[in-house]
Amino acid sequence: MSEELDRDNLIGLLDKLGAERDEDVLSAARAIGAQVAASGQTWDQLLTEPEMPEADWDAPDEEEEEASPGEAAAGDREALSLIAKLLAKPGLYEGTRHELEGYKEDIAEGEFTGADRKYLRSLNARMAKSK
Repeated sequence: MSEELDRDNLIGLLDKLGAERDEDVLSAARAIGAQVAASGQTWDQLLTEPEMPEADWDAPDEEEEEASPGEAAAGDREALSLIAKLLAKPGLYEGTRHELEGYKEDIAEGEFTGADRKYLRSLNARMAKSK
């Protein structure tokens, strides 16, 4: 029987992996292992971003189709602001940092899409929740 992972508990246990006492670290590691095993998931499943079907990424975005040049510029400014905010976060995963730098290049080249904007907003919201 699979149990749903308790995200807050899991994060609390992960924080304990930096404890000074080896006993505390070992206890947290074992509790994490037990929680993951009880969920019926693998580490690979837990650490993989959910994939969006290719068609959803390529679908035209209504806001993009109707955006005037001024609206598009405002959207790019918003995106650049979010990118700067995310890049300033300590401990940001290197792959995410690389992706965000790529978005800055896409914006400069006029290749930043509505789907990119949606993903960026979603990423910002997820990272804000995980403070």
